[in-house]
Amino acid sequence: MERKNNFNKAFKRKCVKLVLEKNFTNTEVSRKYGVSVSYLKKWVELYRKLGEESFHRKLDSSYSLNFKLKVINDINVNCLTLLEACVKYKIGSESTIFVWQQKFSKFGMEGLQKYKQKREPIIMAEIKRKKRKSTTPLTREEELLQENEKLRAENDLLKKLHAFAQAAEKQKQKP
Repeated sequence: MERKNNFNKAFKRKCVKLVLEKNFTNTEVSRKYGVSVSYLKKWVELYRKLGEESFHRKLDSSYSLNFKLKVINDINVNCLTLLEACVKYKIGSESTIFVWQQKFSKFGMEGLQKYKQKREPIIMAEIKRKKRKSTTPLTREEELLQENEKLRAENDLLKKLHAFAQAAEKQKQKP
């Protein structure tokens, strides 16, 4: 899973200004600063619609059930894109609205409630291992084959650990 990037206001402002005032393309700024083109397009669009306010929005706001329903309804009735809905309702990200839509379509109004649904905890005792095919005791040869297999796996693990330790040691010596 990809790590979520958090860019500060000054960085976003700098990138948007390069695109709008210095006439850089989205791709040029994206390559120069290592930011996704899709992020950049979103920032530019939000800046065009909201101005400086686009950099001062709360991203982790808590929204009421009525507000969420209003946004989803407006998207469906007026055929708004997620970005247009973000701009119109000053919502932090398109993914927020997307999640609302998914929950609403799956669970209805209950899916939009503020509480988070808890997953059932996984109990390790419930995870069953493969049972042996027969109940008869293993022969000496079968026991030795199993032990050999375990030792090979352990040996492979130790080799990988040793290689990792050597790589870490080389990293320490480089500076």
